[in-house]
Parts: sequence; C-alpha cells; structure tokens
Amino acid sequence: MRPSPFFCNRRFKTLFVLGVMANLGLFVVVQQMPQQQEQQQEQQRRRRNSNIMVDSNMEPGLRTTTSTLRQTRASGTGTPPTRNQDMQFVESILVQGIVTKDEGDEEDDDDDSEDTTSNKKQQEPRSPVITLKPLSAQAKRAWCPDAVCDVTALCHPCRRRYLVILATGRSGSTTLQEMLHSLPGVRLSGENNGMLNNFGSALDATRQRQEWKKGALLRQPTAWRHNPVPDSAFACVVQQMVETMNPPKLDSSGQWLLAAAAADAPQQQPLRDRLYGSKHDDEDDQERLQQDEAEMILGFKSILFPPFNASWTPRQRTKRLRQAAQFLNETLPCAKFVLSLRSDVKSHAQSMQKAFFGNRRPQQPQQQASTIEQQQQESVQRNRDMQQLAQLLGNHHKVRVLDSTEWTQNITIVNDLVSNFLGFDPACHFQELFQLNTQKKYKAGNITSRPRLPPGCR
Repeated sequence: MRPSPFFCNRRFKTLFVLGVMANLGLFVVVQQMPQQQEQQQEQQRRRRNSNIMVDSNMEPGLRTTTSTLRQTRASGTGTPPTRNQDMQFVESILVQGIVTKDEGDEEDDDDDSEDTTSNKKQQEPRSPVITLKPLSAQAKRAWCPDAVCDVTALCHPCRRRYLVILATGRSGSTTLQEMLHSLPGVRLSGENNGMLNNFGSALDATRQRQEWKKGALLRQPTAWRHNPVPDSAFACVVQQMVETMNPPKLDSSGQWLLAAAAADAPQQQPLRDRLYGSKHDDEDDQERLQQDEAEMILGFKSILFPPFNASWTPRQRTKRLRQAAQFLNETLPCAKFVLSLRSDVKSHAQSMQKAFFGNRRPQQPQQQASTIEQQQQESVQRNRDMQQLAQLLGNHHKVRVLDSTEWTQNITIVNDLVSNFLGFDPACHFQELFQLNTQKKYKAGNITSRPRLPPGCR
C-alpha cells in the first residue's frame, strides 16, 4: 500500500521529531525536580548548622552583629552589601575579632558572655601547661658564668638551672640529695637507673654513625638524608627527659597540683603562703607558679654515672671519662655538679659488700678477705675517676667534690657547699645533719630524720 502523502511531507517529519524531543525533555525535568529540591533543602540545612556552630564559638559582640546582618539580608531591607564589604566583614571576624555591639542586645550579650565563661572554665584544664622562659642573664651569670649556650631555633640549652649529684655507692649520696632538696627552690629526685648512660649511648649510636654524618650533606633522596642538626639541639632532648622524670606534683589525672607545687619540704611554706593565701586570684597564682617553676633548680642523683668497669685499661678509662664530661657539658651546660666519694676505702668496701653483695658473700674467710680487698681496690679506682671527672668538667664554679668521710662528721662542709657553691644565704645553713639510708649513725652531733632549716631561709 502506498503511504499517504501527508506522512511523507518533510515539514511534518520535522515537527514530529521536535514534538517527541520536547516531551522527552519535559519528562526529564519533571523527574529531576524532586532531586533538585532535596539538594536545596540539604544545602539550607547545612547552612543553618554552620551558622549555629559559628554562633556558638563566636564572641557575644560578633554573634549579635552577624545575626543583625543575616536579618537585614533575609528581609531585603537596607543597602545590599557588596562583595568587598562581605570580605571586609569576614576579615574583621577572623583576624581582628572586633565588631561594634548593638546597644539593644547588651543584656543578651552579658548572658552569653557568662555562659561562654562558664563553658571555658569547664573545658580548660585545672592547671596550666608548664612553659619555661629562658634563664635571665643575671641568673645565668650567678649560676653558670662559664657556660657555652649555643641557642638555635630548635633548642635553648640554658633555659633553666640544674644541679646533679654524681657519687660512688655508699658515699652518703641519698642523705646529701635529701638535704639539698630541702632548700627553697630546689627539686632533686633520686636514682633513675643510669638514665645518662642510656641517653649518651643512644645519641652516640646515632651521631657517630658515618651514614648519619654524611646524611646532612646529601641533596638527593637517600635512606640517611636529613637537614643539618646543631649539636646543641640534643641538649633539650636530655633536659626534657630530666624534667619528665622529676616533675612538680601532679594529681591522678596528670594535672598540676597548685596547692603542692612548692615541693615537699616544709621550708617552702612561705612560698605556699604567698601563692595560696586566703585571698588570691587563680590567674595570678598560675602566673606566679610558672615563674617559680622556671626559677626552680632541678636535678637528680646517680651512682651509675660515669660508668665503671674494673677491667678497663687506664687508656680506656680516660677515654670514657672524657666522653662523660663532654656529654654533661653539652647537654647540661648550665648545671652545677656535686661529686661525692668516700676516702675511707676500708669502711667503703665493707659497706658496699654488705649493701650490694650480701647474698653472694663467700663462705670461706680467705675468700671473704679477698673479696673485701678487691672491693677496696675498686673503691680507690672509683675515687680517682671522680677526681679526674671533676677536672674534666670545669672549674670551681661548676663542680665541687665532697668526701663523705669528712662531711658526715663536720656539717660546716655541707653549709659551705650551700652558701659558697650554690649561692644560698647563710640563713639556710643546716643546724643538724639529716640521715637516711645508713647502717650506723653519723658522728656530726645531732641527727634528724628530716632536714630542718631556719624560718628565715629564702
């Protein structure tokens, strides 16, 4: 059958195709309208949530101004802001944070500010983070006048004062540590299982490695490439460990205990009264607390440094002592060192044998005598090492050697250390000798179980 001429008309074909395409387009638009509405609703919801978050974190004055600006834009009243005005408004919020408050909203802003302050108090920690200012030039001259402080962007090695007691075993080091710890502004901890030895070995294992030394000179990517590291930067690594091992008093949650920040000694009571009297302000207390912590003389005592080995040759021993002195001068440049030894090697050997080797005492008298004699020889060598280390560390401003055989019978030796070496006022002289971790009483007169200083000691 021959088709109708009407369907063969070219114009009809064009109109037919256009009609089909229009219907298809209308169908697609109808299908996409719900999706577009959902997207618009989602964007509006997100915008409202962001506005709520911004308002909650915003100062009261900023909150009032932004709400006024939103109402103006929503109502269509006023002059529409230009893009530059919008940018200036955002900069004032983010950078300066200063906006003019509407007079009509002052009462609301006061309520908001009170809520914000209460929320901040709940969110802020109960104690400030310990931040130390660098040691003043005057304090540095008084404590470590000859210190070489290579300050870099990574470390300020002379930012606080340190006091370290290095001793042979059974030489009264625990007694000495507790007596010096009782001085105002001094916090000394006890043994730390040779922490300095561990740090020295770890640093030497890295810095002495040839690949590490060459790594700072390489420009192309390699396994050992790194930016150059100043030697003084490692001082803060050791000092941070010392501060971590001997912190101020903390509570069970790790917060700073403000009421006990002046340390354990009762001589700190004037400092506690000044900080935590009946009338005080929390912010002032925290500021004073930071200052007192920065001025605190921090330290510890150790009988395991420098390392000792009876089988070392004199050359090996001298090398080890030089390394120990160099390590101390580099990592603790603003430190004073008290070296404690015991010249009565016979009583020293007997005390060492009883304290450290009692479970391994030889049964035969000849073997016991041989062990005591060997211990006496080691005591002599340890005393020599202490004397040599004192010479390697520096002059009389930096190091002082004490003989427990003498100072346990004459307390004026300890008082001379307190005033002439540490720089405390003579009012801080000890009136009686503290005794701890001893097997017999000292012969220095009155003995006390806790060091006591005169009330005028500051």
